Amino acid sequence: MSLAETFDARLKDAMLRKDARDLAVLRMIKSRYQLKLTEPGVHGALTDEMAVEIISTYVKQLQKAIPDFEKAGERGRDKLAQIRYEIEYLEQFLPKMLSEAETEALVRQKIAELGLKTPNEAGKLMGALMKDYRGKVDPGLAKAMATKLLAATT
Repeated sequence: MSLAETFDARLKDAMLRKDARDLAVLRMIKSRYQLKLTEPGVHGALTDEMAVEIISTYVKQLQKAIPDFEKAGERGRDKLAQIRYEIEYLEQFLPKMLSEAETEALVRQKIAELGLKTPNEAGKLMGALMKDYRGKVDPGLAKAMATKLLAATT
């Protein structure tokens, strides 16, 4: 069952249960799916890769909104709870990120594989990592490790 089909089934289930929180999350993702399908160059059904991209983009937007609602104090408390719930709900559909140790091992392997020696070559390393491991490696963590490890080699 594809992610789009899973979301459709969960949407129907949430409607039957009259679960407002789940409905809000699922309807938002469904609307983003529909927007994606109307983009130029997108033909046919939604693939799982496209679905993961949509979900991860939405989760990142929600995570960026958290500090604003925290600053709002009492007025933002309800919305903050909904945002945290949405993030928690959607993370189950995203691929699991590699741990810090796994990321470090991967960065070391790519450095050796590409024969990189200076911190100026971090861009090449990040390009290779993201090409092969997009969605599995935290880019911020990988960049920090790449910079640290390449600086240590000089």
